[in-house]
Amino acid sequence: YNNLKYTKIKLMAVSTEVSCDCKDWSNYPKINGSMLTKTVDLVLSRFKNIYSIEKLDISILLTDDERMKNLNLEFRGKNKATDVLSFPDIELNWQELANYKPTSDHLYLGDIAFGYQTVAKQSIEMSSDFEDYFKHLLIHAVLHLLGYDHVDDDDAEAMEAMEREALLELGIKMSY
Repeated sequence: YNNLKYTKIKLMAVSTEVSCDCKDWSNYPKINGSMLTKTVDLVLSRFKNIYSIEKLDISILLTDDERMKNLNLEFRGKNKATDVLSFPDIELNWQELANYKPTSDHLYLGDIAFGYQTVAKQSIEMSSDFEDYFKHLLIHAVLHLLGYDHVDDDDAEAMEAMEREALLELGIKMSY
């Protein structure tokens, strides 16, 4: 055993700034900064070049359907509430992500917003635990920040494979 070498691996510091303007989210105290950071870290750890960045920031808004409807209209031209919106700060393409070379030790990945009422409604429709469904949406949103999308079938399959892998690691069955 004297021949064993131990290497200390420096992990990226993921920082999630969380804002909440909807009291209904307080019904789920496990949806907190620690859980959000751990879930984001789980997704990002799959991408060595992203994970090598010393500090990575993401901003998360926990809000209601009215605000989500306004955000969806303003940024996507859709006049309806939605479960989650992702706003990447940098333009990435998941197919080229392995070749992405960080230019600094700090990266602001983007913003994510969640609409409480739609998330609650969909979790019931999917017969899914609210917190598990929320984690699925968070994983989905982080993948969007990394350039994943589901516009065509190949892109959707790649994104869903990443979601399944992360959810499996969390012990969660895919919601759809």
